[in-house]
Amino acid sequence: MKVSNPLSVLVVLAVFCFLVSCESNPETTVYSGEPELVEGIAEEYMEVEIEAEAVRPERPSTEVIRSMILADMLYEAQQAIDDNRLMYPSRDNAFDKYLEVLSVDQNNEVALQGIENIVDRYILLADRAVQVGQFDEAEQYLDRAIFINRDNEEIAKARQRIKVARENRDEIHLLDPEGVSDESLEVMTQLADIAEYIQTNDGRFLITARTDEEGRWIYRIMRQAVGGYRLRGNIATGSEPSVQISLPDNEFN
Repeated sequence: MKVSNPLSVLVVLAVFCFLVSCESNPETTVYSGEPELVEGIAEEYMEVEIEAEAVRPERPSTEVIRSMILADMLYEAQQAIDDNRLMYPSRDNAFDKYLEVLSVDQNNEVALQGIENIVDRYILLADRAVQVGQFDEAEQYLDRAIFINRDNEEIAKARQRIKVARENRDEIHLLDPEGVSDESLEVMTQLADIAEYIQTNDGRFLITARTDEEGRWIYRIMRQAVGGYRLRGNIATGSEPSVQISLPDNEFN
């Protein structure tokens, strides 16, 4: 065979040698990537996993969990007081919830003070009941207060106030709430009659109003009805507007 181009002969020989080399090393693999780069990525992922495990939050201690539970119980008890769920309904009242706290922490100051606050609230409710002549209801409130703490001296004072109010034969005149808000002629006429009755019998009054402004309006109408005569009495805040009249003892002798 005659070769016309020496360069072509060299190219053919080079290709032939390469093929012979591949056949003699069948396990040879041609890599398109860089092994070092793949290995580096794997190590980076491993480091991220280790760091994630290191910053995982620890489980709260038993003491922390206990404090959180007590805080929730105390909050629920305060909510019950705000809603006047003092001893009723059963298991959903402030008194029972404070007792639950004390069963876990017998010296819990917040719970102990909360129970005293319940006693104070019952005394306040009793006084408000007296203002509108609901003496039996006032006694019931104080009975509940005694059940909680019979050593509270304010309970005895509240009972004395009920006794005095009963003996004085206090009269309660309820006012129409809507009429008071509208300053109606009917309510103004009623207040005028009350004021004249107080003046004639030398009595005292206790105005119960929903706001201070409302109480001052009631008193102003009463005083105008008696020509500016200085009526003696007080103004208190309550849910229902009324005028309580206390007459001297000799009025009924």
